[in-house]
Amino acid sequence: MDWTVEDFWALTQQAALKKEGVYGYVPYRDWPNYFFSDASYMKMENQTVKADYENPQLVDLLNQLLPLVKDKTLFLYDAGGTRSAMGNYMLRDELIRFEYGLLWLDGIGMSSTPPARDRNDFEIGIAVYPAKQVVDPSDISAFFISRHTENPQVCWEWFKFLSQQPNNGFKGIPLKPSILGSENWAASVGEGRATVYRATLSKLQFSSEVSFFPHMPFSQWWTDAIVAILQDGQDMSAVLKETQYKAQATLDCMQSAGYSAVLPYEETYEAAIACAHEVDPDYYSMSELWSVNR
Repeated sequence: MDWTVEDFWALTQQAALKKEGVYGYVPYRDWPNYFFSDASYMKMENQTVKADYENPQLVDLLNQLLPLVKDKTLFLYDAGGTRSAMGNYMLRDELIRFEYGLLWLDGIGMSSTPPARDRNDFEIGIAVYPAKQVVDPSDISAFFISRHTENPQVCWEWFKFLSQQPNNGFKGIPLKPSILGSENWAASVGEGRATVYRATLSKLQFSSEVSFFPHMPFSQWWTDAIVAILQDGQDMSAVLKETQYKAQATLDCMQSAGYSAVLPYEETYEAAIACAHEVDPDYYSMSELWSVNR
C-alpha cells in the first residue's frame, strides 16, 4: 500500500528476468507522466508556449529509461510518431493478454485491462499508484448539455441517475468521492480493491499550473525522439536538439499566424499541421499517415 516508484522499478526488473520475452512494465502511452515523471517537453513562458525538448528533467528521465528498455524492464511504447499510424499499441495489448507484460497502468476512462474472454485466464491484481497523481484541470473530460438540445431535461435526469450509482462504467471507481466511504460500494467492488482505490485517489492532486501534453505534431516528435534514443541508440543530444528546433520553429510559425499562447487543439490544429509542413517538408500528420498506410 505504501510502495514507491523505486519499489515499482525494482519489481519490474525482477519480473523481466523470470521468463524470456517478458516485460516488467508496459505503459499505456509514451508521455513522461506514464514513466512517473512530471517532466514536460512544452512550457509556458511570458504567456507563450515554448518547446522544451532539451529540458534537463527530460534528459535525466531518458537516461533512467535507457537501461530499463535494454533489459526489458520497460516495453518501449511507440505511438507511431511521424512514421506510422499504428505504432505498436496492438503488440502492447498482446503482451498483456498473453502474460508477457506483467505491470501496466489503468485508470478512469482507460480500456487497457483485457476482459476475461480476451486473456489467458490469469488473475489480475490491483496495486496503489506508486506516485502522486497530478491532474491538469484542462485535461479532464466532462459532459455538458447543449443549448441546442431539444429536451435538456432528459440529459439532466440521466446525469442525476449516473451520479447516484455507487458503481459506474469506470471499473468500479465512483463518480462521487463521497461514495468512497460507502459500505455498499466497497461490497460491490470487493474490500481489497476498495482499499486500493481509496489510497490511490487520496494521492490525487490538481495542478496549479498547466501541464503540457499537446496534440500533433509535438507529441509525434516526442515519440520519434524517444524511439530514436531508447530503441535505435541515436545520440540523445543530437536528437533532442533537432526535435527542439522543429517544435520551436513550428510554434514560432503559429505565433506569427496569431496563435501565441494556446495549445494546438481544435481550431489551432490546422495551423499547427500547416506550420509543421513548412518547417519539415517530410512531416506526416496522423491523418496523412492513415492515407499513406492504405
